[in-house]
Amino acid sequence: MTRDKILIAYNKNADFHHFDTIKKIFDGCLDTVEYKATDSILKGLQWKTKYYSADFDLYIDRYESLDQWLDDLKDPECDVLRDALAGLIIIDDVDQKQVSILNKKDSPTVHEESFLVWCNTKDEFSQDETDDMNVRIAVDGASLEIIRLHSEEMNEFSDTVGIERVKEIIDTYQWPNMVKESLENSVRTGKAPSDMDNLDSIVQKLNNARSHYQSLDKDNDEADANSFADEIAKEVSERLGL
Repeated sequence: MTRDKILIAYNKNADFHHFDTIKKIFDGCLDTVEYKATDSILKGLQWKTKYYSADFDLYIDRYESLDQWLDDLKDPECDVLRDALAGLIIIDDVDQKQVSILNKKDSPTVHEESFLVWCNTKDEFSQDETDDMNVRIAVDGASLEIIRLHSEEMNEFSDTVGIERVKEIIDTYQWPNMVKESLENSVRTGKAPSDMDNLDSIVQKLNNARSHYQSLDKDNDEADANSFADEIAKEVSERLGL
């Protein structure tokens, strides 16, 4: 079955504007459809990167008790839904007990190929504490990742965090229905017609570089080799407008 649904679940009693978070995550996807904040299903959305595009449906549900909601999701009657999920995103204050439930490998909430994200709305956990929780989760071998919504785009290690990390997780998901962007389309989009000639030139340069390097005396000409490599890197950057 094609996993082309993303399910979002949030606490209906929480003092948090869940749809603001949904709009931040799926901002570009929502531009092409009509919707209301009360909609529970948004069909015909498209997740698009510079490398691929993938059509998906967004399901939005709410709960009073996450424990009960998770039990219902694991019910055999929901097997068809769970098998169709690309991923599950929970928007709520993080709860260690419920994190442990989601972390159980012997009772998975979603398919092993699907992503599982908890967007923590509680500000009292720092990014360092969130990172520590994710390390412990990873050691256990589970797929759950906790995202601190109040974090900026990068942590102290230059890792993506916050809303941008949620987008990154979706970006790197292996969509079964993805349509890859061809090299020709990537080059022609937003580029001058001469760029294909530039690429041909770059390929030729690289071939020349390989021949040149193979002919060098590795002991005596390391500086020459490094200089030539720097020259190639500079030319590639200039021709691709990097």
